[in-house]
Amino acid sequence: KSVTRATDFIARLGGDEFAVLQAGAASAMAGSSLAEKILAAFAQPFDLEGQEARTTPSIGIAVAPQDSWTPDELMRKADAALYRVKREGGNQYGYFTEALDLEAHRRSRDIAALRHAVTHEEFHLVYQPTVSVTDGTLVAVEALLRCDHPVLHDRPISDVILLATQCGLALVLGRWIMQQACCQASIWFNQGLPRFRMCVNLCARELSDPKMPAIIDDVLKRTGLLTSDLMLELTERDLFESKDEGMKVLQSLNRQGISIALDDFGTGYSSLGNLTTLPINCIKLDGSFAGGIPENLQSCTVVKAIIGLAHSLGLKVVAEGVETGEQLAFFKQEQCDIIQGHYCSPPLPPDEMTVWMQQRV
Repeated sequence: KSVTRATDFIARLGGDEFAVLQAGAASAMAGSSLAEKILAAFAQPFDLEGQEARTTPSIGIAVAPQDSWTPDELMRKADAALYRVKREGGNQYGYFTEALDLEAHRRSRDIAALRHAVTHEEFHLVYQPTVSVTDGTLVAVEALLRCDHPVLHDRPISDVILLATQCGLALVLGRWIMQQACCQASIWFNQGLPRFRMCVNLCARELSDPKMPAIIDDVLKRTGLLTSDLMLELTERDLFESKDEGMKVLQSLNRQGISIALDDFGTGYSSLGNLTTLPINCIKLDGSFAGGIPENLQSCTVVKAIIGLAHSLGLKVVAEGVETGEQLAFFKQEQCDIIQGHYCSPPLPPDEMTVWMQQRV
């Protein structure tokens, strides 16, 4: 009971067999998450009248509707998966469906790899500049995470970040990114390079943490940066998921003088009307818009409308994913403020980013 939800049903089937019914599970992988918690709970010894006793569970998982909608059939298939686990030595879990079983164990492997990567700081940051549309001067540099762990380094970084969120490592990883990015900005400023804003992404879990303003303030003090040197980026989805807590954190950060950017704007989580109520300083148009410009007339029309509305609200507009001179010409014509993309520079490691900035001084 200590590792299940209030909405789960727990039963003793008889002897040493028990069952848990997860109603309304978010996905088929919810079964593996619970199984791992049960295994961890049973890994602790039991005190039986002064004697230390240990036991190991074997867990079989069946999923509706993939395996069946019929209760008896689901029980039979969970039982079959259970006995396969027992034959393989026990003290683990398995799905009845082979594809789900492979996915669950792959996820378990990935989580173990991620925990190792976070503990041993097996990550690095690359940096991508954003430049003024009017004169090409450097406005900001976005810090982007890359994972060095051999199991995860080929995975899309968005998958790694999602996994960190799901297994409770988002806050630890986010603080490491903030510290590293601000330290790098401090190094560049101490080299005499012109000041710019360091952009760091926040996820919904970080945005929901009431301690976040104090954490960021501490990082800025330790690295010698001003609040005007930092810009925090969050997606519409993260803002939506963080709910009221996120809004309070954003307002607090905004009062500190930290700029806030709404990233990947236009992906469907908030409306244009919401821009009037958000404590933000700029919006970053999702790169999919630039991909359709100038050929796609619908994309051009939508972008024009967004830029016009944003400017009427006093917001800057950053166009992401700009890769061609034709795209730059369009955004310049529509008075977009800033561009980001391979046309200016791909994400670069710190030493190459240093050379890029020195060449533009």
